[in-house]
Amino acid sequence: MHKYILFTVIIPSYRSAGTVGDAVRSALTQEIEGLEVIVIDDGSPTDDAGAAERAGAGDPRLRVIKQANAGVSAARNAGIAAACGRYLAFLDADDMLLPGALAGHLEAFASDPGLALSFGRVRFWDPAHGEDGRLSSFCRTLTLPLILGDNQVCTASNICVRTDAARAIGGFTEDLDRAEDQDFLARLFLAAHKVRGIDRLTVNYRTSAEGLSSDLEQFSADWSCVVAAAKAMAPGHVANAEAEIIARFTRYAVRRRLRLGRPDEGDLGTLLRAVSQAPQLLVREPRRTLSTIAGVLAAPLLSNKHIARAVAR
Repeated sequence: MHKYILFTVIIPSYRSAGTVGDAVRSALTQEIEGLEVIVIDDGSPTDDAGAAERAGAGDPRLRVIKQANAGVSAARNAGIAAACGRYLAFLDADDMLLPGALAGHLEAFASDPGLALSFGRVRFWDPAHGEDGRLSSFCRTLTLPLILGDNQVCTASNICVRTDAARAIGGFTEDLDRAEDQDFLARLFLAAHKVRGIDRLTVNYRTSAEGLSSDLEQFSADWSCVVAAAKAMAPGHVANAEAEIIARFTRYAVRRRLRLGRPDEGDLGTLLRAVSQAPQLLVREPRRTLSTIAGVLAAPLLSNKHIARAVAR
């Protein structure tokens, strides 16, 4: 192994024996010196550790750690504790880093020594529906509403962070299984660490009806805890942005339900009330906001859930 570890890619894995091998290979094939990949088998009943090791094919840069099941945040924290790299990249076991992803993040850190966290753009990828995937938009600068509202970073698999900064904020909150990436970003942001986006496609983010973020009721409950924690950390900052945070999250949740083919009869009223409290959302992002309203209005007329998914794009 390279004597100086620059990047540690941390892959938490649970019930992912069928996909973790692809994640491992996508990390090990990054063309960058000083790389290690750590897979945390979080007490999986499937053979995630074995699948990761087979994908690594004896590559000394791969380490596999097995632990009793403790959840995705605890698994990532185990990786943070074991990491030797100057920078950490998180990768979920069903996602894949795209070629050049880590090199793009390294360029961002090299150009700005004060940078604590870099994030790129993601491809929303659903092999089950044969979709090549839409791309997230480029966002260079984050605000608290963009972090807590509709999560412009999209996924922890899109995060590359300095190890010292991740450890300084205590890593991930372990009692969260959903919205934990927003919590991590919010705490880093509120602790005055510098965060910046790069205009580069970095990850294939697998979306499915079975994913954790698709359990919208539990996701909303965890998201409420994240907002409450941010409010306790910086009450004035959150209070000033709260209306926009709520409006953005409401729009996100409605769009998510449309994509999953699960519209709710109360979506229109909830969305209109939220936007009325934060009209800047309509002014700054008219297309996204109006297309969501149109999707809600059209949903009862559409019997094919795939059409409803398309309306929400």
